[in-house]
Amino acid sequence: MIRDSQPDGFAPFLRFAAVVIISGFTQGCGGHIEHDAFTIGDGAAGTSSGVGSGGSAGLGGGGMVSQPNIWDPPCMSYTDIAAGQGTGSGYFPSAVIDSTNTKLLVITRNDANSNKPALFRCNLDGTGCAYTDISAGQGSISGYGPSAVIDMINAKLLVVIYNGANSGKPALYRCNLDGTGCMFTDISTGQGPGSGACPSAVI
Repeated sequence: MIRDSQPDGFAPFLRFAAVVIISGFTQGCGGHIEHDAFTIGDGAAGTSSGVGSGGSAGLGGGGMVSQPNIWDPPCMSYTDIAAGQGTGSGYFPSAVIDSTNTKLLVITRNDANSNKPALFRCNLDGTGCAYTDISAGQGSISGYGPSAVIDMINAKLLVVIYNGANSGKPALYRCNLDGTGCMFTDISTGQGPGSGACPSAVI
């Protein structure tokens, strides 16, 4: 297993060659302070994948990679995708590809903005990143453990989160694919405090 991180104040960043993988080498669910966005070129074949926490080389966090050869310098590059956001802006990353607009969408808990959910929207090579606060009026600590998925039928970005601003209940943030027009919904269906821990979104 290779654990790789950058001492950059834990801002989100990207390593590039071909296929996007987000890996959070962490304790607990969903990723924590060591989180990288990677793309892997030659040598990626045969890596196992899992979506969400605990998967090997998975999207969302808790990932690991067992093939050291893919980390050779010739097939990797590094890009800071923080779009000007500060220290701690890249916690708990969850990434999806917007194939309609050929964009990489990375959702994080942004400690530089009171632990609210953040969208970093980039070109697929990591350039042109833009930051959007997608908290839809929710308060501090409303962005824990995001898990993102794209609703292709309705062209929406769906993000489920443990909402510390609402007693730890699960929250849904539903946005346009560019991060605009976000709406918040409490999806706890009557469940109590703490019912939103370690959410995972699927369609």
